[in-house]
Amino acid sequence: MPCTFPGLSQILRWSFTLAHGISPSLATIDVVPQGQLPAEVGDLVIPTATGPVVFRDCAIDRASVQRSAQGWIVSVGLHDRRWRWQFGSITGWYNRPTVEGGIEPATSQSPRQLATRLLTALGETAFDVGALPDAPRPEVCWDHASPAVELDRLCELFGCRVVLGLDNRVVLCRVGVGSPLPALGVERRWTVGVDPPVRPSQIRVLGGPTQYQTRFRLEGVGEERNGALVPLENLSYRPETGWGDAPPTFGNVPSLADRQRAQRSVFRWYRLRCTAPSDTANLFQIPGCDVPVTALWQLLPLHRGLLQIETNAQGFAQRRAPVVEGLWYPGGADGRNHDESRRLARGWRLDRQRGVVQFDEPLVRRTEEGLVEPAELYLTVAHEVRQFETRQPVRYQRDRAVAGSPPGAGTWCLRREELVETVLGAPLTESGGPTQNSATPQRNTAALHLLADPLAAALEQGLVPASTADVEYVGLQAVGVDGAIQQVQWSEGPEGAVTRASRNSEFATRLRPHAHRRLWRRLAQQP
Repeated sequence: MPCTFPGLSQILRWSFTLAHGISPSLATIDVVPQGQLPAEVGDLVIPTATGPVVFRDCAIDRASVQRSAQGWIVSVGLHDRRWRWQFGSITGWYNRPTVEGGIEPATSQSPRQLATRLLTALGETAFDVGALPDAPRPEVCWDHASPAVELDRLCELFGCRVVLGLDNRVVLCRVGVGSPLPALGVERRWTVGVDPPVRPSQIRVLGGPTQYQTRFRLEGVGEERNGALVPLENLSYRPETGWGDAPPTFGNVPSLADRQRAQRSVFRWYRLRCTAPSDTANLFQIPGCDVPVTALWQLLPLHRGLLQIETNAQGFAQRRAPVVEGLWYPGGADGRNHDESRRLARGWRLDRQRGVVQFDEPLVRRTEEGLVEPAELYLTVAHEVRQFETRQPVRYQRDRAVAGSPPGAGTWCLRREELVETVLGAPLTESGGPTQNSATPQRNTAALHLLADPLAAALEQGLVPASTADVEYVGLQAVGVDGAIQQVQWSEGPEGAVTRASRNSEFATRLRPHAHRRLWRRLAQQP
């Protein structure tokens, strides 16, 4: 008895290949030309030896008419119900990181819960997501994203596959975990082998850009006539006798335009010069960073705050604001500068793009002669570090060697932007005293390793050599796919009915292997 589909009759031959993934599997049915049109969507019923197997809501994908020695033949292509998965969208931001490095409780979702949301968005009501772990909890940001593509990404992250079972339930299965091919006593051909996967030398989990908190020495800069920022002693309009007394009025700058530039920037703008306590320009020794920093642009743009956390007036945790401290002349009849480092609480703003602190009023130190010089100022702020040659930020990375891989196989990189390493190189003191760059910065690397290791282990699980099998059975047999049985094909024609199934391998040459389908889908999603 051939398969059945609403509106199709006088079936000559047919075949249906069921496979892993979010893409629908394909059935091809050849029929004698008929007067009625088949149903656009309907149930495909395969009569197996143990009872009918029904694939719900299959849809016609194509139809063609050909003429051969046997006469006119209509060929109809059907997709299983996963044809619907190309549509739909899902929106949500889950496992959002907090400023303390945790997860916002209201957004916390396990991989199983994320998969449940995705399958529900795809219209599925009966499914099993138990193969996914409960942790770790990756950050996901879906903005009208494709639920099917996001489900595929989630499964790939944890070494799983999407499987449509013979009971019409969607099951997420671990790769390589499943039943052996059944011995039914009607085997016509049985082939066994081994499939050594193409393995990289190592798996690298790459996190987001590493964040540092560092104390920098500032230097006074001014606006040059061409708009550039230049140290005060190098400004083309600097008077030969200096800038004058305190507070500076710049009356000794003859040009009105230059005087306006001086009033706007001189002793008001201070730029990062080097890391404290050094006073050598462009000598940046970032605590906890092994990458050489020889230019200011490697640190820009600066962050808006620090790595350290405080609770605001509303009771929410937030990053503390950057801190400016140092020695300056506060004004007063005695003409004395501060004799100990102080923090400047207000009256300044941070130009993050240029690494410049801009003050509302001139900030200077007064010499014994009553003249002015730049104040001794320091800025403690969070920032990233960019490598000089590649201009890309330093990132957290965790490498896992893959046993048995051929030499020179390269690295498989897994990007997880939510894994952000923090290096607290200059912690603020609670007493309000001056900060200092530490020789032993505080970092969260060990906690990140606990999150990265399971991700790399899940990928490596799919890289072990697997024993393969390919069996042909006489007749139509109810063999389903799982994490190990990757393809099942039922076919019937004048020569008879055959069921073919493969374990840890794929035989259907008309279908690209699952790994290739996933690869091209992933590449297509890249910007």
